[in-house]
Amino acid sequence: MPRRTVRAAVLVLLLAAVAPSAHAAGIDEAKTGLALANLGLTGEALDRFRIALADPALPSDAREKTLYNMGTLQLALHDPDRAIASFDEALRLTPRRARTLINRADAFSRLGRPEAALKDLDAAVAAAPGMADARYARGLALLTLGRTDDAAAAFAEAIKIRRDPRYLTGSGIADLLRGRIDRARESFAEAAGRNLAEAGAWLAAAEARKGNPDAARAAMARAIALAPDDQYLHALARLAGRVRWGRMPLAARVTREVEACAYPIAAGKVRARLAAGSVLLLPACERPGWCTAGFGGFSAFVPRDALEPVAP
Repeated sequence: MPRRTVRAAVLVLLLAAVAPSAHAAGIDEAKTGLALANLGLTGEALDRFRIALADPALPSDAREKTLYNMGTLQLALHDPDRAIASFDEALRLTPRRARTLINRADAFSRLGRPEAALKDLDAAVAAAPGMADARYARGLALLTLGRTDDAAAAFAEAIKIRRDPRYLTGSGIADLLRGRIDRARESFAEAAGRNLAEAGAWLAAAEARKGNPDAARAAMARAIALAPDDQYLHALARLAGRVRWGRMPLAARVTREVEACAYPIAAGKVRARLAAGSVLLLPACERPGWCTAGFGGFSAFVPRDALEPVAP
C-alpha cells in the first residue's frame, strides 16, 4: 500500500477514536490537535487548538498545555511573533514552567532580542535547576551575545547533569573560541563519536586550527556521512576545500540588524531577525553576497556584507 494511503488510513482511524462530537469539550479538541501535530499536520493541529482555546470551560491546566503546544508549532513554522503570544498566555497560567520559558527564549532569539531570551533562560534555570536543557539553551544564548566565558560555564553545568553530545559540542565551541583547542577537540571527538554531525564539523574546524588538515577533512567527511542531506555541511566542506582549513573563520558578528533567510535571496522565507552584535557560528561564505551560518540550532543565509569575522 502506498505510504500516503497508509498515512491517510492511520489518520482516519485515529480521528475516529479521538474526534470530538458536536457537544465535545475543548479538552477533546486539544487532544485531537496534539494527535494531528504528532502526524505532522500542523495546520489542522493549530485549527483544533484554536477551537479548544475558544471553549470557556477548558480547564486551566489543559489551556496552559494547549497554548504551549500551539506556540511550539508556531515556532516550528518560523512564526516567532505568534509563538511568543501563545507562550505569554501559557506563562500567565503557569509562570515558572521552564520548558515554556526555554521555547519563548528561542522565539525572542529569532526576533533579534537576545537579552530578552537570556532573561527567560535565567528564569528557566531558576525554576528548574536540575534541567540540563535549560542550562544548555542558556549557554547558546550567551554564545550569541559573545560571552564565551559565561557560555562555557553554562555548558559545564549542563554536562554535570548529563553528558549529552549537544552539551559537549557547546562546551567545545566555547573552548575553541577561547583558543583552548585541545580541550575543544576532546569534547567534539566524544560528541562526534556519538553520531552528532554538528560535532563532526566542529571537530574538523578544531583539527584545522591544530594544523591537521587531513584529520580535518576526515572529520568533515564523517559528519557529512551522518547527515548527507545537510546542505550547510556540504557548503562548509566545499569552502574548506578552496581555502586553507586553518583560515576558515569560526564565528562572525552581525554588524547591523538583518534578516536570516531560508534561501539565499532577499525575498526568501525569514527564519530569524538578527540584532547587531549577534555572533553567528562557522559562517560558510561561498555564494555571492551570502553566507550560511549556524544560529540557535539551525542554519540560515545572511547577507555577507552584514558580517565581520570575530574569531581567529
